[in-house]
Amino acid sequence: MNRCPAALASGCQVSPAEAPLVCSEDDFVCQSDGPDPWLNQRFEDYIRDIDVQFDASEVEVSIRSPEYGFVASSDSALLLHRSATSSGWSGASVVGYYNTPGAVCIADEYQGQGLGAELILWTSINFTAGPPTAGLDEQCFSEAGYAAHLAAWRLGIERGLIVDG
Repeated sequence: MNRCPAALASGCQVSPAEAPLVCSEDDFVCQSDGPDPWLNQRFEDYIRDIDVQFDASEVEVSIRSPEYGFVASSDSALLLHRSATSSGWSGASVVGYYNTPGAVCIADEYQGQGLGAELILWTSINFTAGPPTAGLDEQCFSEAGYAAHLAAWRLGIERGLIVDG
């Protein structure tokens, strides 16, 4: 588990390294006022700017479905998809990313399955060790992104990875 000082700067607390992230819902979205209805981005427009190289041995399998996994690249947390018959991750496709602190995006055909919330939670626990948007001058969420961040916080509470505080 990769925990860093960013969580402390955001108002959340972690200690020791394996302890749950102590963070209120408001702190998790960095006191955002809510979504911006005009904000939107397309996966296909931005994926070329993301490092999609990853170590297949480092992939963590999704709890929702073994066809999905999470792994860090040099600049982002990646959401991977592999075929149901595949036993490894070397041929997996990148279908989403969280390039912290700013952009989370999932390809259209993979949206609506709770994968955004799981990617955001994985990012907050393993990549940023706190709210993924911490460090931005101003948080800005699409409607789907805001809902996914709130769902990620609730998912973290359910899984014991986040404690409301």
